[in-house]
Amino acid sequence: MLAGMVAFLTALRSSWRKRPEAIQTTLYDLIATMQDEVGPEDDALIVNTMTELIRTGQIRFLNEMGPQRAGC
Repeated sequence: MLAGMVAFLTALRSSWRKRPEAIQTTLYDLIATMQDEVGPEDDALIVNTMTELIRTGQIRFLNEMGPQRAGC
């Protein structure tokens, strides 16, 4: 399962590098996509991955005023 998540994140990262623009999605869709890769029984991996993405600034939340950096 961990190997699947690593492969998923590697593919996602390489697709981000090919696109100069940011990808906009919902937080729910991002988590659902991750769970499709690792399964719902590995919630700790999802939480740790999301925490790392937020902590490193790879995720930004949008509101009426534009992108906002999230903090952990």
